[in-house]
Amino acid sequence: MARTALLVATCALAVACARAPLTTSAPATAPATTASATAQPRTLRYDLHVGSGGVLAVKACGVAPAAIGPVDGRARAFARDVGATDDGCLRYTIDLAAAAAAMRSREAALDAGDGVLLASPDVWLWTTTPYPRATLHLTVDDGVAVSLPFPRAEPGVHVVDETTWRFLSCAIIGPSESYERRALDVGGARIDVAVLPGPRQLRGVEIDRFVGAAATAVALGAGSAGRFPVGHALVVVQPVWGGGVPFGMVVRGGGAQVLLLVGEHASLDEVIDAWVPVHELAHLLHPYLGSDDAWFGEGYASYQQQVLRARAGLLGDVDAWDGLRDGLERGARAAGQMPLGTASARMRDEARWLQVYWGGAAIALWLDVTLRRCGQGGLDDVVAKVRLAAQTGGQPRVDASEIIDAAAASAGSCADVKGEVAQMLAQPFPSAGLATLAALGVGHGALDDTAPLAAVRRRITARQDVTW
Repeated sequence: MARTALLVATCALAVACARAPLTTSAPATAPATTASATAQPRTLRYDLHVGSGGVLAVKACGVAPAAIGPVDGRARAFARDVGATDDGCLRYTIDLAAAAAAMRSREAALDAGDGVLLASPDVWLWTTTPYPRATLHLTVDDGVAVSLPFPRAEPGVHVVDETTWRFLSCAIIGPSESYERRALDVGGARIDVAVLPGPRQLRGVEIDRFVGAAATAVALGAGSAGRFPVGHALVVVQPVWGGGVPFGMVVRGGGAQVLLLVGEHASLDEVIDAWVPVHELAHLLHPYLGSDDAWFGEGYASYQQQVLRARAGLLGDVDAWDGLRDGLERGARAAGQMPLGTASARMRDEARWLQVYWGGAAIALWLDVTLRRCGQGGLDDVVAKVRLAAQTGGQPRVDASEIIDAAAASAGSCADVKGEVAQMLAQPFPSAGLATLAALGVGHGALDDTAPLAAVRRRITARQDVTW
């Protein structure tokens, strides 16, 4: 998440479904359950038809109709024709436009302009408890467009899992002429891009270029040869006042979704040079971590935003390392006396962004260099191993300690990884970060190729043969 508290507040006001990212949510009104219903298999099939004007007709099959209901109980006020069908399914219709007009809520439904609706599945995708796995079969009226976070199993069929309702999630629905939709293929992944209404200087092909460049850079950190860390992602571009890319956030309900606020006056050069898109997409390199582990998630993304841009040729080596050094120095100045581990748990409440982001980046740097010195592939490979294990095992959340344990196993007797990381979390700011940069030969605006670890530094940011 971008580091400016003011922009965080602005985004929360401007964007639907923007509650604190990646946190579990309890149903406002839990769906009704019965003993017989909960004994049935928790597998649902949704048939969703999206009509003009934001009217959604849904048929949910697989369990008793009495077991199915909205996670957000307010949705019932905007439902009609609710009832069981002859084949034992639940049918209902949601007036999403009316819900957006009434709720105007970042957690439920909102009109983004020109009839484009942003809506949480908590409102329109009724479910059971516990949350099921499901398939969603989509049809739309002519002139209507839909952007969903869910991965595709085949054309018109999406895979829906329990994270859809546990974590923040958002669908975009509106007239096809009101928002632009584009699709990219990067590193074996499909990246759908939805551009919300609003004035902008960037053309669609330029949006393709900067999103594609950021995704290509992130694929270089996925621990395998140029493959993007997830098979599908939805990138939402929202035009805002000003220039550049002032803010971004990533959420994972039902699939990977990245929001990027892009200034209406932004040029292609500005957005290509921006760190925010790479930072946000780099969060997909690691599995979902709880808020107490922000030091790793935000620190890893802050570290990767520098080194991956260098690998992809988006940033020169001197600028990449200088930016990392500058970030660590700013983080150290902002740290105060609170231990980094404590600050991580209190980051959002006490606005300890600089300390946590750059303190975590210092740990990521130390881990990466240590693993490489120990003859291992580096932190990329360790994080990828944990991410892939979580994806394969259907584990929606891991603790940072699992990643540190994996790094310790990789290092073996070469380094006391767990002990050193524990020490760094007990400090207000890890002194090892700037010390490691010095050993790498990173100075102020210059790189020293005679430094003890200069060869390690060159391997970390070695330019890769990619195009974007």
